[in-house]
Amino acid sequence: GDVHARYEMPLSFRVGGQLSARYVNAGDVVKKGQALAQLDATDADNQRAAAKAALDAAEHRLLFATQQQDRDDAQFKQNLISQLQWQQTQDNYASALAARDQAKQQYELAQNQSRYTTLAADHDGTITNRQADVGQVLAAGQTVFGFAWSGEREIDLDIPESRIDGISVGQQASVTLPALPNRIFAAHVREI
Repeated sequence: GDVHARYEMPLSFRVGGQLSARYVNAGDVVKKGQALAQLDATDADNQRAAAKAALDAAEHRLLFATQQQDRDDAQFKQNLISQLQWQQTQDNYASALAARDQAKQQYELAQNQSRYTTLAADHDGTITNRQADVGQVLAAGQTVFGFAWSGEREIDLDIPESRIDGISVGQQASVTLPALPNRIFAAHVREI
C-alpha cells in the first residue's frame, strides 16, 4: 500500500519569469501564506508603473472632458451651441470615461501581476519535491514544487480480485505500518 496526503498538488506561479529566489526545499514544513519562491519582479514593476502612468493620463483626460461637458451643457440649455457640438461633447466625455475605466482595469491587472511574482503556500503542508532552480526561466503554470497539505491522509492498497467481494464502501478497516509496528490505525473504505 501507499500512504499519502489526501490533497497533493503542484505549486506554480501565475505569471512567467526568471526564478530569483527559492526559500524552501523538499521536506520542509510550511505554513499558509509563507513565501516559498520569488520571480524577478523587474518586468512586473515596470508594467505596473506604465499602467499607473496610463491611468493618470486617462484621469486627466476625463477631468478635461467633464469640465467641457459641464460648460457645453450650460451653453446648450441657453441655445448658445448647436446640438451637433453638444453631442460631440457627450461622445468625448463617454470616450474619456471608458478610457479611464479601461486604464483602471489595466492598472489593477498590473498590480495583480506584480503580486504574483511571489509564490506563497495556500495551506499548511509539506514540500514534497522541487522542480525548478534559481536562474531558471519559468512559464506561467510551470511546476516549481510538489506540495502535500497537512491533515487528512489516504492509504491506497492493492487487494487481490478474489477478496474484493468481501469489502464495501464505508467498511471499517485497521492498518498497521512496518515503520510503526506497535500502532494500529482505524480507517474506512472510501472507494473500491
